[in-house]
Amino acid sequence: MLRSICLPTKRDFLQSRKSVDSALLYLKNSTNTELLVADNSSDKKKSDYLENHEVKNLKYFKTDGFSQVQNSFICYENASGKFISSMGDDDFIFSNGTFDEQNIREDIVGIRPSFAVWDKTIGIHGFSNFTIMNDDPIIRIKEYFVKAKGNNNTLYSFFDKKLYHSISKLFRDYHPFKNGYYDWAIVCFMLANGKVINDNSTIYIYNNERWKDTITIQESIDGLFESNGFTKKLSNYILFLIGIDAFVLIRGSLSTRLDKNKKIEVSNFIFKSYLQSFLQFYNSNSNLFTDGEKIAITSLYKCNEISDYLKISLLILEAVCPEEIESYRNFFWESTNIHWG
Repeated sequence: MLRSICLPTKRDFLQSRKSVDSALLYLKNSTNTELLVADNSSDKKKSDYLENHEVKNLKYFKTDGFSQVQNSFICYENASGKFISSMGDDDFIFSNGTFDEQNIREDIVGIRPSFAVWDKTIGIHGFSNFTIMNDDPIIRIKEYFVKAKGNNNTLYSFFDKKLYHSISKLFRDYHPFKNGYYDWAIVCFMLANGKVINDNSTIYIYNNERWKDTITIQESIDGLFESNGFTKKLSNYILFLIGIDAFVLIRGSLSTRLDKNKKIEVSNFIFKSYLQSFLQFYNSNSNLFTDGEKIAITSLYKCNEISDYLKISLLILEAVCPEEIESYRNFFWESTNIHWG
């Protein structure tokens, strides 16, 4: 099996049917593809519909009572595809031809569909269709930042299963925040480890209602932290936190396609890049930070070595989420086998 679509679904039958049906139709029109549905909606109409739906390569799991994370992993752990995609149950996927599997080489970590976004005000818009094929991992990441234009729907591409499953387990078992904001860190990790080709035969339409303007974006980011039991004030640090996560992933043992020196080079680059973006945000919004936070943050300006950046970053974490310091240190250790602080 080449590709597995993983569809964890919590919405009831009425809310999710169009998304589910799009995935079922895609399955019928595709080859070498399977669909895994993990359904924790407790909706009998939905379970009856899927349990009795006769389509080849459909795997249905009734998971009432499972958490969001548990539901996702039922799909990941039962997927047989070399590449897996995590699909939202309010998104849509369509087939528009045949994908040439001969395009997949050993250095490919992702198969990117043609993407569009959808919201109630505008409808379908924002089409994107590109590859990331440079041999240099830093150039690949830089190229992605330009082409993505702030939209990280590449997360819903088909990624190398071993890599995607491994980092998902790392986040599940050790990251302080279980409902994450770490989509950018995941995609940066993937691009550090290989190239991404485009599949013109697949069209993925992402429901952009929660991210359509600055107000809804901020509300969504705040909600990611509040759902973990933390103050929404942490949303001011999202660029800083993404930088830490990307550094930890790329520097760690799961970056199996990078040698030691390249891990150091790429992880240092991505960490410093996100810290620079965070400092730009801080300079424009310093009123959002306390005096104690300002002292720790401005210390970043004095850093030269990566060890200095890590030391100051730990002080910042101690200032904003002291209860999670040990979790962050453990996350760092489990990925890199290096003690932090």
